[in-house]
Amino acid sequence: PQRVQRQRSNNPFDNFFDDPFFNPLQDVPVTLSTLPVTIHVKPLPDGAPVGFTGAVGEFQMKAELSSDEIEVNEALSLKITISGTGNLPLLGEPDVNLPPDHDLYDVTRSLSTSTAGNRISGSVSFEYPVVARYAGRFRIAPVQFAWFDPKAEAYRTALTEEFNFTVLKGEN
Repeated sequence: PQRVQRQRSNNPFDNFFDDPFFNPLQDVPVTLSTLPVTIHVKPLPDGAPVGFTGAVGEFQMKAELSSDEIEVNEALSLKITISGTGNLPLLGEPDVNLPPDHDLYDVTRSLSTSTAGNRISGSVSFEYPVVARYAGRFRIAPVQFAWFDPKAEAYRTALTEEFNFTVLKGEN
């Protein structure tokens, strides 16, 4: 902000407000620039494992099934949470092998991050909703998540447990 002088006029009323006490502040744009910065990005090494979706950093994964027993036409969800430090906003959803005999809905993604310096940390959760249409015992195969760990300069992999759930006939 800079103090701005009003133009002089012959009007005594205007001259009264030309007093420095009444001079307004006005925002004046200023252009700033720095020297260019060159960033060298190393390519990821070959041999990415199954389940790699572009994650780079240090991560942990946990998964939970909302219920292990429901009735036909009820819903359950598989929630996978990946937490740690790295490119969390860019993570793709893990491939999940859900039973095909049920209605599968769009995956819900929620992101919670904080930034300290040049590090992004937090978590991203993927929720896979399923509505059961048939009675029986069903299996969700273990989910694999892979990432590149730049400190170790190696790919890492996390694997969930296998999930089993039972769908009861119910009254209808």
